[in-house]
Amino acid sequence: MDGAEEWKPSFKFKAADQEHEIPEFARGWVTKDNEKQVVELFQKAYGLDQVKGKLTETSNKYMGLQQALTGVIGLRDKDLGKFFEKVGVTKETLAKWIHSQAALEQMSPDERAVYNKNRELEEEREGLSAALETLRSEFETTAVHARTQELDTVLSRPEVQALAAEYNQRIGDENGFRNLVIRHGRTEAVLSQGERDLSAAEAVMEVMQLLGHKPGQQSTPVSSPASTAAPKPAVIKAPAPAVLPKVPTGTASQTGNAVRRLSDLRERAKAASAQG
Repeated sequence: MDGAEEWKPSFKFKAADQEHEIPEFARGWVTKDNEKQVVELFQKAYGLDQVKGKLTETSNKYMGLQQALTGVIGLRDKDLGKFFEKVGVTKETLAKWIHSQAALEQMSPDERAVYNKNRELEEEREGLSAALETLRSEFETTAVHARTQELDTVLSRPEVQALAAEYNQRIGDENGFRNLVIRHGRTEAVLSQGERDLSAAEAVMEVMQLLGHKPGQQSTPVSSPASTAAPKPAVIKAPAPAVLPKVPTGTASQTGNAVRRLSDLRERAKAASAQG
């Protein structure tokens, strides 16, 4: 041994930003002299897959672009028939347009002004129609959001929560009562052809009544099977206070005079006993 470091082949290489290893069947090809060339060979081979994918993608884009440009090429070659066919303009549409343009050329200045004004009004109408459609869409979105919040508020009421929890547990769906209310509201709107647009509170109340709940009735809370009801403490009623008989105060005394002496008080007591 001359002290030189012993050579060990490395079968790892990187291709397309991924780590790979030379397959087992080819590792016997690697020597100290050709290691670099063998690694480069496998790097190129493994990199071809990524290049092939990009080539296929580019080819598909090119084919689509070529098809899109066919009409433009026909226009360049003054083949108007091919151009209008590619852009989807029929001969009938083209004939109407040519006729309208010919008629426009024959118009007087006043007629042309009226024509241009009508076109401006039509374009303005189309713009307003598009804006109205946008507003309608925004309004519907806002209305749905508001109705959802209204329904959430009604469902949060204690008397509704108790019945909803009982119903959800019975059918095994935590949103069962909510979905039932929504379906009921939609069904009423369809059956009435839009005349009955129930509010969230109305829909919830009607569903509760359909489930047998009466207004003012307390729903029975759902208890877990493992829980046991605690006994209610006995209520001890306090004895009713004694009611003293009412002594008439508005009548005049037998003597007609105010109580001034002990004898007067005794006379008053006798009179009260006689009346009682």
